[in-house]
Amino acid sequence: MNVKKLMFLSVFLSVANVYAQDTTVHVNQVTEQISPVVAWRDEIYSSPSLHPFYRMYNYSLLGAHLEDSKKDLYLRQEGRGNTTLKINSESFFKNLKGISLWGKAYYTNDKIKQVNFSETLDYHYVYPYVMADTVGGNLNAESYYFGGGLSKEIGRLRYAIQGSFKGIQSFRNRDPRPKNISSDINFSLSVAKQLATEKAFSLDLNLQKYNQNNGLEFVNELGFPLVYHDAGLGVYNELLAGSRMQAYYKGLRLGAQLNFVPTNLNGFSAQIGFDNFNLSKELSSINDKIAEVNDNNIHLLLAYHHHTQVNSFIVKLKGYFTKREGIEATFSNTGGASLYKVSNELRYNNEKLGIQLHAAYGKTTKNLNWYFGFEGIFSTDKESYLLPDRFVDYQTASAGVFASLTKPLGKTLLTFDVKATQLTVLNSNFDWDNVNPRTGIYQMLNANYAYLTSDILTITSALRCDFPLNNKLGAFAKAKGAYANYNENNNAQEFVFSIGVIF
Repeated sequence: MNVKKLMFLSVFLSVANVYAQDTTVHVNQVTEQISPVVAWRDEIYSSPSLHPFYRMYNYSLLGAHLEDSKKDLYLRQEGRGNTTLKINSESFFKNLKGISLWGKAYYTNDKIKQVNFSETLDYHYVYPYVMADTVGGNLNAESYYFGGGLSKEIGRLRYAIQGSFKGIQSFRNRDPRPKNISSDINFSLSVAKQLATEKAFSLDLNLQKYNQNNGLEFVNELGFPLVYHDAGLGVYNELLAGSRMQAYYKGLRLGAQLNFVPTNLNGFSAQIGFDNFNLSKELSSINDKIAEVNDNNIHLLLAYHHHTQVNSFIVKLKGYFTKREGIEATFSNTGGASLYKVSNELRYNNEKLGIQLHAAYGKTTKNLNWYFGFEGIFSTDKESYLLPDRFVDYQTASAGVFASLTKPLGKTLLTFDVKATQLTVLNSNFDWDNVNPRTGIYQMLNANYAYLTSDILTITSALRCDFPLNNKLGAFAKAKGAYANYNENNNAQEFVFSIGVIF
């Protein structure tokens, strides 16, 4: 993972687009980039073979972002916030002799604050099977990503391929000292059929390969805390705890998705997808897998959207269901250094259900562009472990409104965004009475539960300025702030500053 090579690729993708375009940067190109209607519409055109239709204008972007966030309530395994530097590039070009091209690359440097009870990368992929200890601390991480795709019409069909690679390495310079490297490779094949009525449907086949090398070291000769391998809700096998500090994760995801969209951005869209993710965990000192995740996901998306030079409108309804099962190996101690595998048992289960509704309307005039919108979300989450029996179960609903105003000042565009969201917990329950209240695991479970089942009021605002540098190059600067209130004593803040160029 070479930063210089990555940044060369970023610049190459972007500069290539400049020479492919015959037009200069104009207001319509910028307003498409910042439109909330377009942002919500992008998911509908995520199919690689339909990607050429997702925007009206070609663009390239180079940007840099500084972010700082902090939470009083948070998941202990994911940390209480980040300080992040991100440098990114992306480019999109369509209909070049029937070929459309797009690419994206970025580099991030993170300090993840106060990560506890997980010394493993990518918690959202590997949970609950993380290597854990009660000490933790700030974690340094670097991420590298590059990806792109190509779509070409051949005969009456449009074919596309898309691929990406993401690598992360994380470390800490004091005990406990994780040294983790993960790789995430995605590849998609897609074919679309255009209809005479300015409609198209497509089929996508998706493949993901995931690997992580998870190691932990201590240099303090006076001793170190217990290192254990979480199996869910703080449960762990005592035979695996102690000095087993080298783990390996291997994951494979297979999925398919059907899409139906209008090629002129106006009309009804539909999308349905399914994927299965299987992940295994191994320890260097044991021949057999100690745990396995089987994750099934299905989603359905329905939308209606309309776009003209004056008006933009979208209403989008999405539902999803996820079921994650954790299969745990049972071992017997034969009296030596090795362990004997007895059986595999289904012990962990996590089911999530969600329904999301988004709607927005915008109007473009000579003196002002404006958008107003609404979003509503209902979700349920039930996580359980069998023998010893533990569970957490909660349902939430949230509603939010937003406004976006863009004012031309000569050749400069000023954009102001504001959004308010209220999340309310409808019902919640838990049980881990078999955990000793004096242990760190008990405190972790209660702290996580307090975060997951807290009402949250979030207010976000942002100010962005776009201005031309010459007839082919425009620049932007953006400042964003967010404040969230959980209760009288707990809140969260986030600040982001971005600069970049669009051409």
